[in-house]
Amino acid sequence: MRIFLASIIAIVYLDAAVYYAKVEPKERYIIKAATSGAIKEAAISKEGKVLKESVIVQLDDALNRVEMERSIQKLASLKSMRQATKENIANLEAIADVNEKQYERIKDLKTKSQIAKEAEYISLINAKNQVVSARSSLHNLENQITDITFKIESLEDTITKKRIKVEKGLLYSLHVKPDDYVNIGAVLAEVHDISEGKLTVFLSLEDKLLMDKKMLYLDDEPLQAVEYKVWPVADANHISSYKTEIHIQAPKTFSKLVKVEWK
Repeated sequence: MRIFLASIIAIVYLDAAVYYAKVEPKERYIIKAATSGAIKEAAISKEGKVLKESVIVQLDDALNRVEMERSIQKLASLKSMRQATKENIANLEAIADVNEKQYERIKDLKTKSQIAKEAEYISLINAKNQVVSARSSLHNLENQITDITFKIESLEDTITKKRIKVEKGLLYSLHVKPDDYVNIGAVLAEVHDISEGKLTVFLSLEDKLLMDKKMLYLDDEPLQAVEYKVWPVADANHISSYKTEIHIQAPKTFSKLVKVEWK
């Protein structure tokens, strides 16, 4: 009798429970505005369609583009001035070198008057001061070039952020329309990745321990290669149950309720 009861308990333990889950997209993405601005275009007609490399929202970037074009022109001008300043420094350094040699040649000559020596020395100091001034101008130009380069990069980033594109996925919903104004963080769209299907079930501890030893069945059909993601800690809402995600090939129909079991 004891042997019979033990056999029944073993059978109950080995038979996994039946679960039901809805086939969901692999991921859901909420796209939010990364910058503020007026909505110039919104692809409302693309809602419910699978897109690839498709622009769904365009914020007004006309002023940003004008400002960037002017900044690019200013950068080119500053670079030209920098090159001219470098050439000027080279010339001034050559003049200062000549003046220094001239001063070194006459400073100890007794045939030259003190006034002549002082004049040469003043000429040398003036030449060196011109070099210092030109180098200071070059430093200022370098700073301006750094600032304008950063400004151009910032404008490019803003223009990119104002062009919202779906790389690949289902445009489930669009939350804006032309002429709307959005601030940073405003929800623009919801996109679903339907490249795979995902099932979420909450397993008992017994089924969690046995799942690797059994085959998964969906609607009584076996699945050979399956990717699992099992939470090691019991779920806060489903007491004593362990959240488990099952990734499957993209089904023909999403949101369908399927039977899930291991046996």
